[in-house]
Amino acid sequence: MIVLDRVVDRIAHGVSRPGDRKEAISLLEGIVADCNAAVSAWKGCLDKPAGAPEEMSLVGVIGRDVARELFHLHLAVREKVLRLAAIAGTEAGAGLDDEIIKTAYRGLEQGETGADAARAAIAVMEQRIGHIRELIQAVRTTKPVKKPAATKKKAKKAAKAKTKARKATGKKRAKKKTAKKKTTRKKAVKKKAAKKKKPAKKKAVKKKAAKKAVKKKAARATKKKAGKKKKTAKKKAAKKKTAKKKPARKKTRRR
Repeated sequence: MIVLDRVVDRIAHGVSRPGDRKEAISLLEGIVADCNAAVSAWKGCLDKPAGAPEEMSLVGVIGRDVARELFHLHLAVREKVLRLAAIAGTEAGAGLDDEIIKTAYRGLEQGETGADAARAAIAVMEQRIGHIRELIQAVRTTKPVKKPAATKKKAKKAAKAKTKARKATGKKRAKKKTAKKKTTRKKAVKKKAAKKKKPAKKKAVKKKAAKKAVKKKAARATKKKAGKKKKTAKKKAAKKKTAKKKPARKKTRRR
């Protein structure tokens, strides 16, 4: 009954809700009732015959019906202990191998009869019933240890701090979102501007190339004109020279 003692101790000293404490008391009283039913079942085995000498099983001596009844009482008590552990807040399956109800699923020792086994089981069960009643009284009389509750001012300060922290985190998240949106917008604008700049650059380059071509054509035309002028000037100068060199013809009079 180590597990039951530990669970009830935690309920008596640590559980402050009156509803949980009442439920624990009712569960313990139910365990006492199951133990009393087991005692009455064992008492019914005292008047039974000892059984055959070769029979080494207690079930074969006291009967399967009694053994089944004791086992069902054991399962009922186990469920109640599980509920008590849940109220206490302990691990539900920790050490639940405690056998509060003495079952009949065991072998007989040398020289032991069914009546002897029944007397031993009744004695153990009566001791356990007395101990469980003491546990019930402990739950009724023991005052739970109250945890130091925070004052109203501290609770308000804690609540304000929580709200501030939440607001700050919300603002940070909103800033991050807006910053992300701005960066994405800037990137989109830059991409559009770059797309627009590319054809503009191409147009400017084409214009420059066209202007250069025009200039080259104009330079060529001027050079041609200058060459033609020089040629004509040279021709005129040559003609003048030839004209000077030729002697003038004398005029003859006719008789």
